[in-house]
Amino acid sequence: MLGLLLSDAVRRRIHFGGLLVVLQVLLACASALPTDFTATERFPHRQRIQRIHRGAETDHDGGFPAAWSGLWFQSGISDSITVNATAILGKGEIVQHKGEKEVDKYLLLDRTENCHRCISIFSPHSNVLRYKESYCMPVEDEPAPKLDDLCGTIPGDAPLFSMFRLNTPAIPCPKAFTGRFSFTYAQQDRQCRNPVSTAESCVAGTDMMMWYKSCPDLTEERKVRLECQANFNLGNGVELLVGRTFHHVATSHEETYRCFIYETRNGVTAISQSTDASCLSLYSPYEGSLTMKMTQVDDPIPQCVFPTWLTKIRQWHDMASTVRHVFGSPETSMKQYSLNATMNKELLLDVTCLRSDLPDETSKSAFRAVVFVIRGCSSGYMCLNWRRRSEQVVQLQQGQFIIYS
Repeated sequence: MLGLLLSDAVRRRIHFGGLLVVLQVLLACASALPTDFTATERFPHRQRIQRIHRGAETDHDGGFPAAWSGLWFQSGISDSITVNATAILGKGEIVQHKGEKEVDKYLLLDRTENCHRCISIFSPHSNVLRYKESYCMPVEDEPAPKLDDLCGTIPGDAPLFSMFRLNTPAIPCPKAFTGRFSFTYAQQDRQCRNPVSTAESCVAGTDMMMWYKSCPDLTEERKVRLECQANFNLGNGVELLVGRTFHHVATSHEETYRCFIYETRNGVTAISQSTDASCLSLYSPYEGSLTMKMTQVDDPIPQCVFPTWLTKIRQWHDMASTVRHVFGSPETSMKQYSLNATMNKELLLDVTCLRSDLPDETSKSAFRAVVFVIRGCSSGYMCLNWRRRSEQVVQLQQGQFIIYS
């Protein structure tokens, strides 16, 4: 691909001067907004939310925190769950609240079932709510339940349910899931070690593509894209990643949401994936229906830098202002973005300079290099050929992308 790139100063002059320039391209060189619901009917005995001040101070006046409002998904519940300041749809309205150091306890009135229940709930990440709940005590039972009494009926081994926020953008994947990896896996205690499977981050940094190799009597070869949704620490070096897994048979939330409990030791990350979207029965990175051991593969080491006449102007645009090239620091890296009409950008290429073959005497007007590129969910190599036309205008030839193998 061949095109002229302009510095920001020149691009602005062209834009505001009203000139129309056509960029020639040639082949070259090898949420849905959350829906609130409001109770319209009040039980006579309930006049207000009672707030008990014990443990940590709270800042939400006995109601659910504003950050929890929105639509949520929970495995086993077909409809999305709406949370607002005073209620959780399907669980009930707040009657009483007690804030403690790590969890909040709420006495809820379920008007549909005509009963009270306690939920002990916390948010380890802005996209995750986790809770345990008591049985639902019928309203007819006298006297009316106290929060501590009903919460005290929750057994220590009660299921820890998880709710995941809907209509939210993916997050940057944690370090243990960023880069290129080789991995082995086991399914139902059957190992697949040879051939070795591979995984690598996608260019946006919020996804990872995983290629599971097939092993005899185990599974067929498959490709899975993991989108990171939340990550939090469980203690003792163990973390939990909430993700959505996309493959040819996964379409619903039940099929895509999965949890990954993991730990990195001596350069190897042990991972256990939940069997379903409930994320129950996930206790150890080394045990489960699907476990993996991932080892990071080093990226090629940069052996050249982009010339000063390119990097001193950090940002370059094509003449149509649809592509932006941004040079990083140190001067071995560059990112290429696409721009839409509102100038929102999407990362297209993450580029690292590997080797330049032009002699020093031409470096003031031309630069050609083989670069390492991450594009989409693949990495590989490309040839870039730059020519300096003036202080603020350069020409770029971009060669064919060759996938790394």
